Parts: sequence; structure tokens; C-alpha cells
Amino acid sequence: LVNPSAESVTEGQIQWYSSQGLRVLAMAYRVISEEEWPELKASLDTAVSAPAVKQAYAAVESGLTLMGGTGIEDRLQEGVPETLKCLRIAGIVVWVLTGDKIETATNVALSSGLFSPSTDTLRLAARSKHSAEAAIHFYKAELDR
Repeated sequence: LVNPSAESVTEGQIQWYSSQGLRVLAMAYRVISEEEWPELKASLDTAVSAPAVKQAYAAVESGLTLMGGTGIEDRLQEGVPETLKCLRIAGIVVWVLTGDKIETATNVALSSGLFSPSTDTLRLAARSKHSAEAAIHFYKAELDR
């Protein structure tokens, strides 16, 4: 089993992988008892709507123990920097919306030529609609000044 200090080290490594622009994968586990499994399997098998599927997976994925993490290079597809340059020249504004860690997304944006080290960016990391809306209103007010 992973102890708290090892978990802290792993979290630091994951942060470092992300800052290097690597695709980060965390590995974790949990033991599901024979008594618990039939109920979990039934909820997974019968979930049809998006909220039901989300709830079923949340039940399975709760109480996980972090084992480790990996950083995998996810190379840009051919032509990405050139395409982004053409979009900029055409006056098209490109936004980065991602589920990646902010550090990974920033590194990919730099390596693709979308950002330069001097690019001004607004970073919005929200876990709920309410916090996203609050951050958007904050940034809008800042930009309107």
C-alpha cells in the first residue's frame, strides 16, 4: 500500500511531468469486496443517462489509493504549428479548452506555437459551473477596465 509520503512524492512527480508537457496518467486501485461488487455492477449495467453513468462510475472510482503516475510524450500531429500560424494570420482567435492539467496545456500551446513565452493568458480552472461563471465574470471585469 502507498503511504502518505510516497503519495506526496507521486503528486510532485505528476506535477513535474505535467510541467514538461507530458500526458499524465495516474494509477490507483481499490479493493471491491464480493458483497459490494454485484450492486456496483448492476448500477453500471443499468446506467443509461449521462448522470446515471457518471454516478455509477463515481461509486466505483471512490476511495482509490494512488499507486503512481506516468508521463508520456504526446507529440503534436504534423502541421499543427503551421495551421495555428495561418489561423492567427487570418485574424482568427484561438482558445484553448482542455481537460488536461493547466501545465500540460500551457506546454503544448508553447510547443505548437499557439503561445509564446510572452503571451498574456487568462487561466480559468473550475470544477463547477458556478465557479467557472464567477471566474469568467471576474476576467471580463478585468478586461473591461
